[in-house]
Amino acid sequence: MNQDTRNIVNAFLKAIQLIWTSCPLLVLVQIGLTVLQGILPLGVLYTIKLLVDLFSTQKGSLLGNGGESSALSLLLLTGLFMLLEQGCRSIAVVVSSRLSDRVLDRVTIMLHEHSIAVDLSFYEQAVFFDTLQRAQQEAPYRPIGIITGLFSLLQSLVTLTALAGLLVSVHWSIALFLFVALLPAFGVKMLFSRKNYSLQQKLTPARRYLYYFNTLLTTEPFAKELRLFSLGSHFIDRYRKLRAEQRNENIALVEREAWYGFLSQMIALVSLLFSLGYLLFRSLSGLLTIGSLVMIYQAMQRAQSSVRSVLDAVASLYRDALFFGNFNEFLRHTPRIVSPAEPLPFPVPIVKGITFSKVCFHYPDTERNVLTDFSLHIRPGEHVALVGENGSGKSTLVKLLCRLYEPDSGEILIDGIDYRKFDIQELRKQVSVVFQDYVRYYMSGRENIRMGNIELPHDDGKIEQAARWSGAHEVLEGLESGYDNVLGKLFDGGRELSLGEWQKIAIARAFLRDAPIMILDEPSSSLDVEAEAELFGQFNELTLGKAALIISHRLSTVRMADRIVILSDGKIAEEGSHDELMFEDGIYARLYRMQSGLYAVTV
Repeated sequence: MNQDTRNIVNAFLKAIQLIWTSCPLLVLVQIGLTVLQGILPLGVLYTIKLLVDLFSTQKGSLLGNGGESSALSLLLLTGLFMLLEQGCRSIAVVVSSRLSDRVLDRVTIMLHEHSIAVDLSFYEQAVFFDTLQRAQQEAPYRPIGIITGLFSLLQSLVTLTALAGLLVSVHWSIALFLFVALLPAFGVKMLFSRKNYSLQQKLTPARRYLYYFNTLLTTEPFAKELRLFSLGSHFIDRYRKLRAEQRNENIALVEREAWYGFLSQMIALVSLLFSLGYLLFRSLSGLLTIGSLVMIYQAMQRAQSSVRSVLDAVASLYRDALFFGNFNEFLRHTPRIVSPAEPLPFPVPIVKGITFSKVCFHYPDTERNVLTDFSLHIRPGEHVALVGENGSGKSTLVKLLCRLYEPDSGEILIDGIDYRKFDIQELRKQVSVVFQDYVRYYMSGRENIRMGNIELPHDDGKIEQAARWSGAHEVLEGLESGYDNVLGKLFDGGRELSLGEWQKIAIARAFLRDAPIMILDEPSSSLDVEAEAELFGQFNELTLGKAALIISHRLSTVRMADRIVILSDGKIAEEGSHDELMFEDGIYARLYRMQSGLYAVTV
């Protein structure tokens, strides 16, 4: 068995396991209904055969000779079989729908959970995004296709097994001939299932571009520039050309599959005609009654349909297993940053501080070190500001401290303990961060702030207190529904905020967390001077006794820090208080005078 076959079998088995664990009871009920649906058509065929024989043998003597009672009984029995068949079919639709919904929910949750579990570094790799795109497209409905295929296969096999007995009773060659005649159609389906899968794998990057262009053209963040720079027609044209290329490749494959499929169906049709001729010959020779002829001809049609259904189901299962493999491929992206088997308790409160010891780090798929032998100690209660050009490693230090990444070498210690010895979730609970690219949740103002500590009740008074500290209280109180007003314009009743107002909401989230380590990454970039002064007045009061790390290009923001660290090429170029660095007249002093001059000119 080659690797591709092993992957398909593995995907198929995992899909079956997923279906079974989603709801075993519904699976068992569906199996029972499927078996019944496979057997009941035989009852219909046989009672019709008896009816035809009854009428053909008794003819005029049927009436008044008890024949009408027999005919009525057979007719009622035929109706009963048909009613049961229809009833099973209707119940099976309901059961299948419920089972499909259970599987869909389970797969979607698995997709969400794994997306959260994988390391942040995966989201910086194009290959991962290709895998994620395929999983998002295929995983929700391919297991449902496998459910449908499995039960269709089971029903067809049950029916076919019973019908095969009827056909073989006439002559074994009829059953064999009908089966062999349908093999070309099966081969066509298997061939083009593989070709379609290969094409979809190839087109994934292009599809992601289409999604990106669609996002550019239809979402609010890009709306202003698209209009200002007249970019709409440019991106529409790029979308149209890329879509045309994909469409042409898809159509070419569909046309070839249709042509091959037509030829294979011609073979099946010819086989049916030959078999019918043979049956007529036997009937004219007196070897078959009319009822038997009708029954066997219908059985032959149903058998051919069942064989086709079996082959279609196998081809469908093959195709769905191929595509479900995309989901398994996504799940194989396992996180490398994990909690230890026996984590140590996090030190609360922090007594010795946080230490970066000879830390080196580079991002995946890059060669340049962002940090090189970086060492820094932050004492409990100390406010340290990081200053440096873009790319100097400031935000990288934040990601490392939150253990979103891990150092290539060196250590990060908290109270002298390697932070990899702590449980990840426990470590992150002790860190409160306002990222430069903070998230704007299109929910109520109260929910936005509560995201900082979702363990708090919805109406906890700490939410409003955090809003007052950050300056967000006045913003939310001014809305029509106050704290319960939806923010942003994505949903009905939403109210859009300015960047500065959104930033106050994000800062309130950080204050609500009340963690011993506080990190602000460009916390005042969208605030005016007055709001900035108010914020840091509150910040200094709220972070007494906490280790605080501040990243900012505004040197007016960092001058109040206990210590200012200047980064350059991943190393510490200068450090000290504002007065000490101004006295040294180095990088910091030059930047401060430059900024002060620009600000004075602006004012």
